[in-house]
Amino acid sequence: MNSTPISTYPNCLEMRAQADNLMERVDEWKPSKTHTYTVRANCQEEPVQLRVETRHTHINDDYWAVRVTHFDHLPAAVVKEFARKLDNYAIGSVADHAKCHTEFERQYMDSIVNAETELSRVPGQDDSTASTYLSKVKYDFGAFLSHRTFYNLVYVSKTNEYHEIIQLPIQEQMWSSTKPKGPETIGKYASVERLIYDADSKKLSWIMMTTSSAGGFVPNFLVNHKLCSVIAEDVPKFFDWAYNMP
Repeated sequence: MNSTPISTYPNCLEMRAQADNLMERVDEWKPSKTHTYTVRANCQEEPVQLRVETRHTHINDDYWAVRVTHFDHLPAAVVKEFARKLDNYAIGSVADHAKCHTEFERQYMDSIVNAETELSRVPGQDDSTASTYLSKVKYDFGAFLSHRTFYNLVYVSKTNEYHEIIQLPIQEQMWSSTKPKGPETIGKYASVERLIYDADSKKLSWIMMTTSSAGGFVPNFLVNHKLCSVIAEDVPKFFDWAYNMP
C-alpha cells in the first residue's frame, strides 16, 4: 500500500492485510505534535476536550502521517454518542451508497469543491459487510494553487472486529464517469481509517493514517511538513459538523 496509483482492482484480503500491517506498527512511528481541541456533544451541555496525537514515518518512498484521537477520559455517554456519529458519518454506510463516507465528507470539509462517486467492487469482497466505490474529488487548497483532483478506490468494511475505510489512488483511466473538460492537476493519496468501539467497556479507538502528494509543482517536503497538523485539524471539523447531525 503506497501512493502509486493502481490500474487494476486489488484483492480484498491482500488489501486488508496491508492495512493491518500498517496499523500494527503505528506505535513505532516517530511522535509529532499532540493537539487539544474543544468540541461539543449533544448528550451534555458542557463541551469536552479531545487529545489528538500525531506521528509520522517513511515507508519506502512515502511519508506517512497518522492521528490517534483519545476518548478514554470522556463520560461513557459522550463516548457512545461519538462512536455512533463516527460510524454513521466518518465511516459511512456499506448498504446505502447515498450515505457513504465521501458524501458526508464533502459536507464538513470546506476545501472540497466537488465530489463524484460510482459503485464498484473488489475481488474477494463480502457484500454483506463491505462495499467499494471509486471517487473523484476536487479540492481547493487556497491562493496560488490550482484545484487538485484526486481519483481513489474507496473500500469500506464493517466487521465485528472493527469498521474501516481503505483508500488507494487509482489511474484516472479507471474512472468511467464524467471526463475532465480541460487539463487537471492530479494529486495522490492513500489512507486507512479504523474505528473500534466496545459497547461493554465503552472503549473507543479512532485512528487515521495517510500518505499524500499534492501534484503539480508543490514539493512533497512542503506537503509532508504540514500533513500531521492538517489531518489533526480534521477532527474538530468533523465533530463541529456532526454536532448538528442526528
